[in-house]
Amino acid sequence: MITWISDNEFEIDGTKFKLAIVPEHGVLTVMKERFHIEAYAELAEEIKPGSNIVEIGIRSGASTALMAVLYKPNCLSAIELNKKSTKLFTNFLESHPDGRRIRTHFGCDQGDISQLEAVLKSDFGQQALDLVIDDASHQLIPSMASFNLLFPRLRPGGIFVIEDWSWEHFAEREYGIEYTGWEVTGFANLTLMTVLACAHSPDIIEKVTLRRGIAVVHRGPGSLQQGEFKLINLLGERGQQLLADAGQRDAS
Repeated sequence: MITWISDNEFEIDGTKFKLAIVPEHGVLTVMKERFHIEAYAELAEEIKPGSNIVEIGIRSGASTALMAVLYKPNCLSAIELNKKSTKLFTNFLESHPDGRRIRTHFGCDQGDISQLEAVLKSDFGQQALDLVIDDASHQLIPSMASFNLLFPRLRPGGIFVIEDWSWEHFAEREYGIEYTGWEVTGFANLTLMTVLACAHSPDIIEKVTLRRGIAVVHRGPGSLQQGEFKLINLLGERGQQLLADAGQRDAS
């Protein structure tokens, strides 16, 4: 249960967190907005204690601490491109009761499938995943690679969260096209593909819920073969043609 202390401060079971753009000294600072936190609180209805969670892109580690305290998982696999932790997050891992739920993997690139496969084998063996959170590169190609690997590992009813899927378009509205230029990553196409897959293959992608900065993709009951999954194949010919017309098909 989340208790809001102010618009940018909250606590869960006595553990305090703060929302800010940059980490603040001495407090677990989650670099998200309030609507992100409220969205994750809503998911607690579906993500029960004892779940298996993967979070890609943990920054300061405060968001990982949040997920551990909020969901009480069996194992939370935290993957980060940077090669070392922050002192505050290290203290959480060593001293907080929920720190034992976390397995950290620093220096791991979300686009390196062999690295990710080794992490999954080490942390979960053949167990299914309940929740995957991608808050990493926000680049289409590496994000697609990790999606294609991790989505089939979700149990039916499991959830894949894509954070900041709309960042390029929000940035254009706020700061103008010059902020990103025209050489954008096309990151939103990953989310658009899940929407098209929901239309063509609802047995695999059952539901997609969108907010400005968060997309929640629900895994359907259909069977999947790990190692053979590609999101592009769930779109049908019409969906694939839409991507081809937009020049994005090669990124799949």
